[in-house]
Amino acid sequence: TGLATVGAPLYLGEIAPRESRGLYGSLNQLAVVLGILGAQVIAAATADVVHWRVLLAIPSLIGLVQLAFGLGVLMPETPVWILSSRA
Repeated sequence: TGLATVGAPLYLGEIAPRESRGLYGSLNQLAVVLGILGAQVIAAATADVVHWRVLLAIPSLIGLVQLAFGLGVLMPETPVWILSSRA
C-alpha cells in the first residue's frame, strides 16, 4: 500500500547505520518488486482454478497479520522518535 511504500524506507533509514542506509533502502525496494512479481506469477498460475476473491483475500490476511505483529511487537522505537519524545 501507499503507506508501507513510504513508511518502510523511512523507518529503515532511521534505524540503519549511516554507512548502510542505501543498502537497506535498495533491499526494501527489491523486496517490493519481488513481492509484486511473485503475486503476479501466482495469480496467473491459479487464475482458472481459484476465484479472484480468494486471490484478493490471501494477501489481505497476510497484511493484517503483519500489521498486528509489526506495530505491536516487532517494531522498536526509532532513535529520532526517542529523542523527540524526551523534549
